[in-house]
Amino acid sequence: MPDSRTLSTLALVASFRAAVAAARAVAERRAGRDPSEEQPAAEARAGLDAAAGRLRAGLVRLRVRLAVGAPDERTAALVQAFEDRVLAADLALDLHRAHQQLMSLYPAVSAEPIEAARLARQAADRLAGADDFEGGAALLVEALEGLLGELPEGAA
Repeated sequence: MPDSRTLSTLALVASFRAAVAAARAVAERRAGRDPSEEQPAAEARAGLDAAAGRLRAGLVRLRVRLAVGAPDERTAALVQAFEDRVLAADLALDLHRAHQQLMSLYPAVSAEPIEAARLARQAADRLAGADDFEGGAALLVEALEGLLGELPEGAA
C-alpha cells in the first residue's frame, strides 16, 4: 500500500495543475483571447506548429512508456499510473487546441486532419480515465501517428 506521503504528494501535484490551468484560462480571457473563437490564419498556423511539437513529444513519451511497461513495485506503479493520466490529459488538451486551430484554417485545410484531431482527442480523453492504459495508449499512438501524418506542411 502506498504511504500517505506519496498520496499527499500526488494530490498536491493534481491540485497545483488544476490551479495553474484555471489561472492560465482566466489570464487568456482577461487578455481578450477566447480559445473557442476562430483565429486568424497566421495565429492558427503558429499555434498548430507549437501543438504539433508538443504532440510529437507526447507520442515519444507514450512509445517509451509502452516499451518499458509499468513498474512492479506498488508505490512506483501508482506514481507511474498518475504520470500516465497526466500525459493523457495533456495530450487531450493539445489535441483540443490543434483541432480548434485546424478548424480556423478550414477550408484551406481539408476535413481529414480536422476529424483526425477530434478522434485523437477522444482517444486521449478515454485514456486519461482508462483502467487498461497499455491498450488505450496503443490506440492513441496510432491516432497520433495518423494525425501527425495528415497535418499541413510546416506543422508536422
